[in-house]
Amino acid sequence: AAAAPGDEIVLASGTYLLPTLVFKDGLLIRGGPGVSIQPLTGPAFTIVADDVCIEDVEVQSSDDDAILARDVKDLYLEDIVVTDAARTGFALDNVEDVLLNRLTVQDATINGISIVDSKDVDFRDSMFTAPRGVHIVASEYVEMDGVDADSTTEHGIVIEQASKVDLVSSVLTDNEVGLWVLDSDDVTLT
Repeated sequence: AAAAPGDEIVLASGTYLLPTLVFKDGLLIRGGPGVSIQPLTGPAFTIVADDVCIEDVEVQSSDDDAILARDVKDLYLEDIVVTDAARTGFALDNVEDVLLNRLTVQDATINGISIVDSKDVDFRDSMFTAPRGVHIVASEYVEMDGVDADSTTEHGIVIEQASKVDLVSSVLTDNEVGLWVLDSDDVTLT
């Protein structure tokens, strides 16, 4: 049976090989121990609905971004581990009112997380390992608390054309350039 808006989907332990398009508002997708999403092609999750929560899954990307959210409001992602993302671990484009908690990206090819044209994004206690750990572009009201960005080849955190960005208790390790701020206003480090 197809999920209806507002449903909770509990994933049984196992490996899932098909990408998932989340297009119904109000879905809660919950994994648990032994839940692994390994799509053969495309993102593991493409989110185009509002008020979506995905938690407690492991994602292994094949040839694309691991998790893509575009044109959505009220997004909550928690306890998600992404390994070997062929592009970006978490690609957020034109999202608003987002809470990201305990996300891990290991060895993404481009960005650990990219946040583009977005507003009111709050992420905490997360670790990103990629050429660019965190990339924020043309976004406002972004708060990072307890974020660890690790890149041995490029930048830990890149903030460009953004405003009202707060970095709190974040750690930048093994980066060619730890923090790069370009054409941005009201960027605070504490």
